[in-house]
Amino acid sequence: MKKLLLLLVMVSLGVATASAQKYYVPKFKKTKEVRDYEMEPKRKVYLTLGGSFNMGLGFQNHIKYKDHGYDVAYDENMQFDGVSVLLGGGFRVTENFHAGIESGVLIQAGTNAVPLYASLKYYYGPALRQKRTRFFNYLDGGPQFYFTDKSKPVGYMVGAGGGMRLLVKKSVRTDFFVGYQLNVRGVQPHLNGDHTVNPQGVTFNQYAHVIQIGLAIPIL
Repeated sequence: MKKLLLLLVMVSLGVATASAQKYYVPKFKKTKEVRDYEMEPKRKVYLTLGGSFNMGLGFQNHIKYKDHGYDVAYDENMQFDGVSVLLGGGFRVTENFHAGIESGVLIQAGTNAVPLYASLKYYYGPALRQKRTRFFNYLDGGPQFYFTDKSKPVGYMVGAGGGMRLLVKKSVRTDFFVGYQLNVRGVQPHLNGDHTVNPQGVTFNQYAHVIQIGLAIPIL
C-alpha cells in the first residue's frame, strides 16, 4: 500500500513538473534582422534613362489677330496619346535635393519635338533607411524644338508631379512617377483663298495638357 501511494506521489510530481515546463518555460522570439538600404548612389554625378506614356487631356487654342484687334479661343480633343523617351544627366546637390538636365524625343498628337529642360527633384527622408522605397516630388521646365511645318521651331514645356524610388537590387534604383505636363507651341497659320488677314499679324498658340506616367533608371 505504501509503495502504491509512493508511486502515485511520484507520478503526480512528474505531471506537475511537466505542466510547469509547458507553461512556465520562457519562449524567445526570433529577432528580425534590421538592415539599412542605401537609396542613393555614392557618386554625385549620374546618367538616367527613362520614358513615359503621355495621356492627352486636350488642347486649348488661342488665336490673336493683331491687326483686327480681336481674339479667338476654343478647345479641342487630342486624337491620340503620346510617348516620351528621355536621357538625362543629374547632380546630387544634397542627400535630398537633385538637379539635372534631360532631353529626348516627344511624340504627341502628331507633333514630334525634342525637349531640353531642367529638372529639380526633392527626395523625402534620409537616404540610408530600413525600407526599399523613398518618395519624391519634381519640377521640370524648358524649351522644346519642333520639326514640322505646322509648328514654329521653338516652344516650351513645364511639368510637375511626384513618385516613388524603389531599390530593386543593391545597385539598381528605379523612379516611378506620375505628373502633369503643359506643352506650348506656336502653330503656323495657313490662310487659303482670298483673305484680308495678314498672316504676319496672326499669333496662334496651342496648349496641350498631358498626364504623364513613367519611370527613370539611373544607369551610370
